[in-house]
Amino acid sequence: MVLTGLLLLVLFHTPQEMQVLHILAVTKSGQFQLTLPRFVLKPGEQVAAVAASLDGQTAVAEVDGGFAQGDMNVTPGTTYTIVVGQGGIPRDPNSKYGGGGEASNTWGPASGGGTSGLFAGTGTVFSGATPQSGAQGRSLVLAGGGGGGGANRSPNTTNGGAGGGTTGNPGNANYTNNNGGGASQSGGGASRTTAGSALRGGTCDTSYGAGGGGGYFGGGAGHYQEPLDMGGGGGGSGYVAGSVQNAILQTGTNGGLSGGSSAQASDVNNGGSGGGGGYDAAGSPGRVYISWPYPG
Repeated sequence: MVLTGLLLLVLFHTPQEMQVLHILAVTKSGQFQLTLPRFVLKPGEQVAAVAASLDGQTAVAEVDGGFAQGDMNVTPGTTYTIVVGQGGIPRDPNSKYGGGGEASNTWGPASGGGTSGLFAGTGTVFSGATPQSGAQGRSLVLAGGGGGGGANRSPNTTNGGAGGGTTGNPGNANYTNNNGGGASQSGGGASRTTAGSALRGGTCDTSYGAGGGGGYFGGGAGHYQEPLDMGGGGGGSGYVAGSVQNAILQTGTNGGLSGGSSAQASDVNNGGSGGGGGYDAAGSPGRVYISWPYPG
């Protein structure tokens, strides 16, 4: 195995039907390359299954990131790119690695969380929050990031939308269309300020709105309107390519001010990743979990 980049590596061996199962868990935000070893297989054979279990990032929005999983047949020596998006941060007018959209200012709203996923090839996927040319077409398995929370301005509270899954959830707002829309498989979430786009959450360009979450398509940004409406950002969508078998896509859950929700419950390997931040607290990092068997 060849692996480049800074990350948390968990690698161990477990007997399983005359095979040894190798497991890699990546929880550090950034881009990393993984090459499965040539020497572990006989000539012409393929790895039986490579499972990618992904929890997307979330913003301070009391929401979960999405969940995506699948199996692939992989030729030994092929190199893939792992992306782990950055979590959203409250009072943060900066975009987040993995396509998380920026909030409008430092007063209250949050940036959206970035997507986490597995991509074909070795080229750069994101430069900061900006997807590079052709990156979306290299997507294999992606989990959507949650949208940023708008603000808690008494008596109104506006949360962000959870990441996908097949679709991201819309953010919350007190007036029609001030929330960022959730992304789908075919387009970014709608917005009165900036809609989501391929791999990129929308950026709020009006005062006090939140950023959209990154994903296969990004969630829309929240919009600000008086009196007292500071819209939450929409969640980004997840994705599983047609070549991936046994696909699972699940959208996270929206929550309340207590926040701190754990990562998608169905992911037994989440390690606490992908959880939503509470009021005035950042979301937790995403996670990419990959396993493959060595032949016995």
